[in-house]
Amino acid sequence: MATKNPILTSVISGSPTITSEKLIGSENYLSWSASVELWFTGQGYEDHLVTPEDAIPDVDKVQWKKIDAQLCSVLWQSVDPKILHHIRAYKTCFKFWTQAKGLYTNDIQQFYKVIYDIVHVRQQDMDMSTYIGRITSLKEEFLTLMPFTNGAEAQQIQTDKFFMMLTLIGLHPDLESVRD
Repeated sequence: MATKNPILTSVISGSPTITSEKLIGSENYLSWSASVELWFTGQGYEDHLVTPEDAIPDVDKVQWKKIDAQLCSVLWQSVDPKILHHIRAYKTCFKFWTQAKGLYTNDIQQFYKVIYDIVHVRQQDMDMSTYIGRITSLKEEFLTLMPFTNGAEAQQIQTDKFFMMLTLIGLHPDLESVRD
């Protein structure tokens, strides 16, 4: 008989909570996903977010699927019921995580907001550590929305998207309708 993982048992028993902030859509995806990643890492199961089931060796697959199903169930509880139906069909953490990221990081308004904030960030009334923290936070948001790519074609698409946002941000205020 396989021994139970004591960490998983303690996490799954009772009412585990990944984050008090439920995912409601693209407007809070970045903070929600950061909380989820931190929770999974803290439990020692971050691999469940980034590893598809078919990459698991057959000898480990039964135990991995059991743990993944329990983790996925907890993951579902971190999503607002109004949007859960969009991603509940994905029954592994990897598929769920990938689908949520695809749905909520392709939001052009969210990307525009992050680029706008990067272009317009100023220290002003912030102390130096707060200012540097703000810059670091913006960098993480940017990298979540525009992660590094492997291919030249994908990189070109991202570069074009980035410069389109810079173009929109720089438009004269009289051209608000064009920007919208």
